[in-house]
Amino acid sequence: MFLRLAAYAMALASGRLLIQKDAPEFKATAVMPDDQTKEISLQSYRGTYVVLFFYPFDFTFVCPTEILAFDAMIEEFHNKGAEVLAVSTDSVHSHIAYRKLGPKDGGIGKIRYPIFSDFKKEISTMYDVLADDGSSHRGLFLIDREGKVRHQLVNDEPLGRSVDEAMRMLDSLKHFEQHGQVCPANFKAGEQSLGKANDNVLDRFENVKEYLASKYEK
Repeated sequence: MFLRLAAYAMALASGRLLIQKDAPEFKATAVMPDDQTKEISLQSYRGTYVVLFFYPFDFTFVCPTEILAFDAMIEEFHNKGAEVLAVSTDSVHSHIAYRKLGPKDGGIGKIRYPIFSDFKKEISTMYDVLADDGSSHRGLFLIDREGKVRHQLVNDEPLGRSVDEAMRMLDSLKHFEQHGQVCPANFKAGEQSLGKANDNVLDRFENVKEYLASKYEK
């Protein structure tokens, strides 16, 4: 309870911007890929990249497309050292029922990552994605191996998110961590990046001039 209150106070103090801050800690019950329920803490994923995404409700319209799009790429996330965690304010029982319906029946089937129940709306409040109707906005947070938020995105309900973009953000973060080089617009793994973040100003300016000339000069 103390951890929840502390994380809640931190979220209130920092407003909606969590970038470069410790991801608010939580412990909640999730429905697992084997259909079992388990109480899990975010802390237990320390040392792993985490893609944490919130969605409004089970048994809706845009939500299953996002949930299944993440599941379609789950092996690639795992191969890159990342876990995907989903959260909504539905009950555990709703999540279980949702998994029992296959996609052809409007459900999500046996997806291969945990779905947390935020029935008390504590997690959505901590991450400042709680909507007025008690659902969660479409928030997405990329958390690094040390537990810091490195990317966040919040969409309105009608606007489904791009899982490819979530993967691109993970690739960009890993590239920066491994090479110290910052990533330009639309960067993809294996493409040219910019210079190192700690280079002196003149070197960085020369580097970006070369990049811009090669990319955009007509």
